[in-house]
Amino acid sequence: MTTLSIMNLFCLKLVQTIFLIYLVLQVDQLVCSKEVVRCIQSERTALLQFKAALTDPYGMLSSWTTEDCCQWKGIGCNNLTGHVLMLNLHGNYDYDYLYYYYYYGGGNRFCIRGDIHNSLMELQKLKYLNLSRNDFQGNHIPSFFGSLRNLRYLDLSYCNFEGDQIPIQLESLLHLKYLNLSWNYLDGLIPHQLGDLSNLQFLDLSNNDLEGSIPYQLGKLTNLQELYLGRKYEDSALTIDNKDHSGGFWGVFGSILIKRTWRHAYFKFMNNLADNIYVKCRRWLRG
Repeated sequence: MTTLSIMNLFCLKLVQTIFLIYLVLQVDQLVCSKEVVRCIQSERTALLQFKAALTDPYGMLSSWTTEDCCQWKGIGCNNLTGHVLMLNLHGNYDYDYLYYYYYYGGGNRFCIRGDIHNSLMELQKLKYLNLSRNDFQGNHIPSFFGSLRNLRYLDLSYCNFEGDQIPIQLESLLHLKYLNLSWNYLDGLIPHQLGDLSNLQFLDLSNNDLEGSIPYQLGKLTNLQELYLGRKYEDSALTIDNKDHSGGFWGVFGSILIKRTWRHAYFKFMNNLADNIYVKCRRWLRG
């Protein structure tokens, strides 16, 4: 082997060795990196706008001052992307103890008050939203919540919300599994569009001032495991909507009382039952 060949071979081995060392260093940097993913700046701004519209007499949002909003109290982020996934700001506002709190100063009461700023629409990756047991007296449930289409969990119970109807825009929350609007001052009708939330497992509309018919479309919620529609006052006028449904009460809510795995067959049976009754009635009328 010539001297030139030996030198070429040596250079090739040297280049390979250097390349391998470079790869090892790069992998080590990726594995051992201490860099922390910070929150998205636009989402931080949205949260600060949300905070500015609120009154925070008990300092629930006192940690909302640092640069990284993922470290704020009540905020949960995706560790890889930095997007806000959770906003958990439940208070302990409770109608049953208001007199005690106000007049005797008892208990460890905390809540936020004010308006819910529409800047929350910026949180498009949000999956969990809990604003329960806060005081939003005089406000309606924001219709823009319907734009948070990645929501799986929405709890707005005990919030003093008022309004003539539950926002129909909530029908867009097709991934929603948990919806709690109980203990508010919501009146008007229950939107039949809630029957389109096919992934819903928990629904609580109890202790409001709702009236009219309970829409039969709620019977389409085949994944529903818990349903609460109890009335705040005995003179509340909620009835079962039998329109276009053969089974009345059992047609709407019978499915909730049977195992989820049987519900598809149950609905198919109810539809077939309606068809059979219609055919038999037509034949009977024709003599």
